[in-house]
Amino acid sequence: YSPAIGVKLISTPWTDQHLQDVEGIAAEQLRQEHRSKGMPDELAQILELAGQADVRILILDADAPVLPGLSLAGE
Repeated sequence: YSPAIGVKLISTPWTDQHLQDVEGIAAEQLRQEHRSKGMPDELAQILELAGQADVRILILDADAPVLPGLSLAGE
């Protein structure tokens, strides 16, 4: 058992220009779609930052050590 979850992000980077070109939407519209489907705000924010950074695969691992200087949700 591993308490890790992998997420594949598509159509990155999630900038207004790129999303408009490939999906026909703006970055704000993508954020609103995530939230309207019940995605927790913290997860939506993490995915948004990863998408802006052109990350394609994101692994969220509860067993991973905390990275120095990285803020945690809820802090």
